[in-house]
This record gives sequence, C-alpha cells and structure tokens, in this order.
Amino acid sequence: MQTIGKVGYIQHDASSNQQITALTFDREQIVSKFAAYQLKRLEPVLRGIAPTTTLPILDQSDIGYLPLTVPTLSEQRSIVDHIEQQTAKLDALMAKVRAAIERLQEYRTTLISAAVTGQIDVRSVSTRQSP
Repeated sequence: MQTIGKVGYIQHDASSNQQITALTFDREQIVSKFAAYQLKRLEPVLRGIAPTTTLPILDQSDIGYLPLTVPTLSEQRSIVDHIEQQTAKLDALMAKVRAAIERLQEYRTTLISAAVTGQIDVRSVSTRQSP
C-alpha cells in the first residue's frame, strides 16, 4: 500500500506488471513530463481514490477523471524547464548538505578518537553554564 498513487516518468519503452497503470499522452496536446508533474502533485488524491481492497490498484478509469490544466505547448515546456531548473538547484544544495554532514560525522569520529586515546585533554575544556 505504500507505493499506491506514486507517479513516475520514463522516456523509453518499458514493461511492467499489472499493478502499474501506464499513461501516454497526445504529444500534440500535452507535454508528457508536464502531465507527469501535474500527476505528481496529485499523489495524495491518487492515494485517496484508491480502492480499499487487499491489493489496491488504480486503473485508467480512476485516473481519467482527474482534472489536468493544459496550457499551450510552449507554456508547458516553459513550466517543465522552470521546474527542472529549480529542482537542479535543490539537488545541488542537498548534495552540499550531505557532504557537510559527512564531513561533520568524520570530524566527530576523529574528535572522539582523539579524546579516547588522550590526544586531547577534555578535562581542560570548560563548559558553559546557563544563567
């Protein structure tokens, strides 16, 4: 049930099992990636409309009633480009944060090791007391 309503996007031919509902779009009316981003924002709705059976599966008739905004193709492409530019910035920031966390963890390990082996005297470090 944890994967119900998740949206993915592929650019190549693929196969899947019967639990995956694949959607294709008329390229003269909608940019597929634009539609995927719209569906992505609707993931909570998709989970909400999923049948409550042992194995909930959304089919095309369930998804077919979802409203999608369809601006002009050029606007769709602009929106997709903007989303991808902003996502790339966020991805770069997350990579920097992960690297900083890794460095801090290494520093912590080194500091603990130095304290345990007596390379630094932790008794001389004064602690600040709250007023």
